[in-house]
Order: sequence, then C-alpha cells, then structure tokens
Amino acid sequence: MGRKKDPNSRYRMKRFLSNGHLYAITTDPVINGKGIRVPNATVWGSLSDGLVFLPNLRFRLLPASEKGKFIFPPEWDISRRDDVTGVPDTGTPYEGADRYLLYGDSLMLDLLAKECGLESDLEGVFGKERALGMLTLAYFSLLYGNRSCGRLEATSDTQWFPTPGMDSGRVTRLFQSVTKDECDSFMALRKSHEDGAGADWFGIDSTSVTNYAMDIADSRWGKNKEHDAARQVGLMVMYNMATGLPAHYRKLPGNMPDSRTLRILLEELKSAGFGGCGLILDRAYLSRENLDLLVPEGIKAIFMAKTGDAAVSACIDDALSPGGDITVTGSFLKDHDCYARDYEYGYTYWEGEKKGKGLSLPQRLCLYFDPEARGAEEKALTVAIMEEEECIAGHAGSGVAPDDALLRKLRKHFAVDVDDKGAITSWSRNTAAIGKCRRQCGFFAVVCANMGAKEYPIGWVLSKYRMRDMQEKAFMYLKGWQNGRRLRTWTETSTDGKVFVQFVTLILNCHLHERFFSTSDAFRKGFLSPWSVLDEMRSVRLVRLKGRSEKVSEFVGKQVDIFDEFGLEIPKGSRPGSRKKPKAKKA
Repeated sequence: MGRKKDPNSRYRMKRFLSNGHLYAITTDPVINGKGIRVPNATVWGSLSDGLVFLPNLRFRLLPASEKGKFIFPPEWDISRRDDVTGVPDTGTPYEGADRYLLYGDSLMLDLLAKECGLESDLEGVFGKERALGMLTLAYFSLLYGNRSCGRLEATSDTQWFPTPGMDSGRVTRLFQSVTKDECDSFMALRKSHEDGAGADWFGIDSTSVTNYAMDIADSRWGKNKEHDAARQVGLMVMYNMATGLPAHYRKLPGNMPDSRTLRILLEELKSAGFGGCGLILDRAYLSRENLDLLVPEGIKAIFMAKTGDAAVSACIDDALSPGGDITVTGSFLKDHDCYARDYEYGYTYWEGEKKGKGLSLPQRLCLYFDPEARGAEEKALTVAIMEEEECIAGHAGSGVAPDDALLRKLRKHFAVDVDDKGAITSWSRNTAAIGKCRRQCGFFAVVCANMGAKEYPIGWVLSKYRMRDMQEKAFMYLKGWQNGRRLRTWTETSTDGKVFVQFVTLILNCHLHERFFSTSDAFRKGFLSPWSVLDEMRSVRLVRLKGRSEKVSEFVGKQVDIFDEFGLEIPKGSRPGSRKKPKAKKA
C-alpha cells in the first residue's frame, strides 16, 4: 500500500497543448485498477497569448490557502490568479447592521461603467480604492445631481455606492490626489479603446463653468454662456464622433476666446495619440491663426463659418446672381433638404510669422441654401427690426438713455444719434446693413481644411458637421442633472481634481444617454428620459441581514423590461419565474 498523500505538499503547474490550445495542468499519480501507477492530469485553467494564466471555475472555488500551494513557472503571468469572476454566491455571511439599501439605479450605472470600460480604465491608472471613490462621486452626481458632495456620507446610509461613507474630507483629499500625469494616462488609455472603431473624427467645443474662488489662476470675472455675471473657468472637451463619448479635455482661463485655445491643444492631442484625427469645430474657431496651425500640418478640419465673413458674403452674392443661381447650378441634397455648392476659400500661409514668401493654399468653402429657412429667417428679421424701431421710439419719447449694450444692438440695423447724456435724438434705418442681413437668410457655410471634394463630398461634410449636436447635448448633460454648472472648490488642486471627476462622470452620462437612445421606439414611449429609467429602478434593494449573505430584491414589472432592453444581466434569483401578461385592449 502506497504512502498517504502529504496534505501540505505543493503542486507544480505545467503546460499542456491540446487541439491548438494551451492549458495549465497538474499531474497527480494514482494507482489504476491493474495496480499500475499512472499520472492523473487536472486542468486548472488556460494560457492566453503571453502565457497569461486564466483560472477556470475549479481553481477559482479553491480557498486562498489551497491556491498558495501551486508552483507556477517564472515566465507565466499570474496577475489574474485570484480572479473570482463567475464564482457563485458562496454564502459569506454579512456582519454589519441590517440594511435595505436602494440599489437598482446604482447597479445599472455600475454595469454601464463596466460596459464602456470606464471602471477598468480608472483602476488601471488610479488603483482600485481611488477608482471606486471616483465612481462613487460619478454615481452620486447622476443620481442626486442637485445635492452637494457634503451630503454623500448621509446619502450612503440609504443608497448603495462602491465606496460607502465618504465624508467631505475624503472627497477633498480624493480631488487633491489627482495629478496631471494620471489624467493624461487615463485619456491615453481611453484613446487606445477607440482605435480601429471608426474614431477618425473628433468634435471640439468649449463651455464656461462658474467658480466662486477668487485665487484660482484660471478663474476670471465675466458673463458665462448662460449670461450669469460671475467668476468662471473654461472647459474644452473633445468628443469621439463615432461613439459620442468624451475623449479628451482641457481646463482653460475663463476669459480665453475659443480661437486662441487650439495651439496648445494640438500639441496635447499629438502627445495623446490623436495626431492623425480630423477635427470638427464651430465658427468661433475659424481664424487665420488656427488655419496657420492646421493647413501646413495637413490636419483635416471642418469649421462652421460666419455668413457675414467677406469671403462667404461674396459666395452668397454669386449664389443669388442670375447666372449663378444656386437652385439651378447647385446640387440638391435630398437627405438634408437643401441646395449646396463648392467654392474656394482664399487663404495664404506666410512662413516665419509673415516673413518671406507667401504660399497660396486656397481651401474649400461649402455653401448651403435652404429656401424654407430663408422665408422663416426673413420673417423673423422683419419682426426684429420692427421691435427694435419701437424700442428706439420708446427711448426717444421718454428721454431715457439706453445702456451701451442695447445701443450697440440697435445700431446693427439703425443709424442712431444721441446727445451728450446718451438720449436718442434721431434715427434712421441702415438699409445697406439690413439688405446684407436679408441676403444672408437661408444660407450657411462650412470651411474645410485639407479636404478634397472628391474624397469628401459636400453632402458628407454636412452630415459630419451636424453630428456636433451631440456635443451641445453633452454640455447640457454636464450642466443639467450632473450638477456641473458650478464648481464648489477653493484651491487649485481641488479644482483640477473636481474637473477631472466631472469629465469621468460625463463619460458615463453620455454612455447612459447613448444606450437609452439606442433602445426601441416603443420602450422610449414609456420612458421619456434616462432619468425616468433610473427612477423606475431605484426601488430594487440590496438586502443585508446580519449572519446571512447579501441578496438583491426581486425585479418586478418594468424593471425586467429595462434590463432586457439595455441587455444587462439581472442578478441571480431576482428575475421573476413568471410574468402576468398585459390584458389585450378591446377594439
């Protein structure tokens, strides 16, 4: 009779090739029925490219003391040895106080954060503890957008968060711990997921965020884009036009115009791996300075242009002329319900800051005309002129001087004379200015840099530019329920960290909206917004009873429909065994 097996003996892992697949095995000799000693192989997992050990369920179910008995070859990567993915509930008893935490909405956000890779990217850069803290702040902002972070600790008594009990001090320290290198590493990691997924065009836009701190370097006094007179910082965000998710951001001084922000951003984008991507920008970015940056580098860019620009006005005059009528000589874009024609946008690049010989590089101007919009805009212009004239007459009759802002607005269409006290003495319509505005009605123009008409048809250009709508919606998400309209921070490091966490929250917010708008029309008739979906899920609870394992309460009614529509997995035991069919409506 053989010796008994030593319970403390160790096992040596080996490679085993079968049908082109590598497996991790151990061999434990046994005596067969004939009394012969033969090896008995046990499979504990597989080996992927690079000899990464991927444990199977048998290995994952082993206690930690047993896992420590295995000897792995030094060239294997065993970073996933302690992975417990797919392990069923082992019934580990809960030792805290009994609680029924609101869980359904947090669970849904948690699954979506995993789905878009946000959780793994944060853990890869910041580590598990800080990553869970940032996700907690993101979930809190989306679920309780009208509350400050000071109420997070109290809210976690009734709501599940990845990191419970975060008080104001922990939140501030988390903000202050974020470094510039970590932010850059996170954005580079996000960029690596987008390669090869049609992510060749990115939209860039900026907004202003109110900040009350007086000693923040980027905080500048002025009126923000919501016309609030307050201190503000600028926030430039770049969006992936293929996925709609934010990909890069930069904090700016609150008084910096958009046209001056592109130079440093281009350097950052090259460093982060965005160098070969096309850019989509609004009219505020179209300037000679920015064209000098883009054209020599061969960077493709699409700008919205002002119809009052001299070059655009000349093209409009040609499009309205009898010989160049755009409705006759142009092409009609059926998908966009408008006419379009290509022109040249005169542009000269001067080397060495306007020193030396100029190189003529005419770019492309795409002019579009919508006859229906022209009629509506002409009518609106007529009404606006009548109201402005009534306003002028009212001020002249009362003798009350208009303020400077109103006077500048009135002088756009009228020649207004004032006395020494600023009171209006006489006025007359500026027929030339009004005629120019009337000619521009129904027209809009796009300037394309380094983009040929054959490779990029004029209809394709308009389709691509109209995707900027997702950027405007994203800023609406940021300043709406996400509660990102104001920064309640008072130091440089806290402000930088808060802006980064808002960027992380915006990624999850945009993914939530993208998944919502990809659901069926019938589903969206019942839920008008993602917030109504989260509200419906909120009643699902995480049940924690002392001495028992954690359980998730039952999903009922529409909650099952939500997870099925979003393609999310309902926790084990929470799906109802049968559902009552809705009654058919009588004819």
